Amino acid sequence: MNPGVPVAAPLARGAGRLLRGARGRDTGWLIPAAAVVAAWGITSRRRQRRDDPLRACFILWGGWLVIFFVVFSVVTVLQPYYAAALSPPVAAIIGTGVAAAWSREDVPVSRSIGLAVIVVGTAGYAAWLVSASAARVPGWLFPAIIAVGIAAAGVIAWSLAPRRPVPFAAALAAVSLAPAAASVSLAARNENAFDTPFESARLQEDVTLAAGQQATAGLKSQVPILRTRGGDTRDLMAAQSVGLPSLLIYDSGLEVLPIGGLDGTTPSPTLAQLQADIRNSVFHLAQVVTATDPQLAWITGHCVRLSKTLYFCTPSDGD
Repeated sequence: MNPGVPVAAPLARGAGRLLRGARGRDTGWLIPAAAVVAAWGITSRRRQRRDDPLRACFILWGGWLVIFFVVFSVVTVLQPYYAAALSPPVAAIIGTGVAAAWSREDVPVSRSIGLAVIVVGTAGYAAWLVSASAARVPGWLFPAIIAVGIAAAGVIAWSLAPRRPVPFAAALAAVSLAPAAASVSLAARNENAFDTPFESARLQEDVTLAAGQQATAGLKSQVPILRTRGGDTRDLMAAQSVGLPSLLIYDSGLEVLPIGGLDGTTPSPTLAQLQADIRNSVFHLAQVVTATDPQLAWITGHCVRLSKTLYFCTPSDGD
């Protein structure tokens, strides 16, 4: 029995998932800066009227950013394009921050110093992102990030003298350089939402595609064998994750039960539902590549092993 498409290892959960590596280069560039600006905006305008539009913007977009950041930090599977949901609040918060800081002619010295800290921190973070693990970063980008960040900080320091305008344009150029270069690199290579800026070839996707093609090639010959082994059941079989079930359903038109969702770790169906399906002879055959959760471990411990990955479950096994 071909084990089918391998189960991809999920990204490690936690806040760092969105701020480093591939996800950091997807959307993480300006998240720290946006979080600081939102916190500043809410606290600095806490004494304004309840209908103050700038405070409302900071609360609205800041809430969006926090909610999605927390959700994406704890979910099991985080596809690259999911992170795009963080872009609107980041852009809105930074834009609102510029509008709030620019709303007065005389900008306090503390605000200019805060702007310099944000620029230096964001430029340093971007430099770390492009140097940590990216494989296709253009050679000029890292020194350019450092140079533009230092230049912007210097101009901001120069503006601390009385009656000198705060160089918001220089600050925005410094913090936007890296994400702008990342966006251009994707467009120049005709890449899509599943790709990561400056990332090397998608080897994992190539491996998965090759495994899927190999599995599909042998499905037509395996379906009659599976139907004979499985008997007269509603589902041809149950299988770990959605990889093999999707191929079997597409190739044969028969029902196949996926266990564990997209990456094989989602608790669906529950163990109780799985046991009930076995008692009711919904399926007899179950394919398990790795027993990484209670449902799969239960199958390997209660059903008869037919091959390396194939198990046969009888109604009495569900009791």
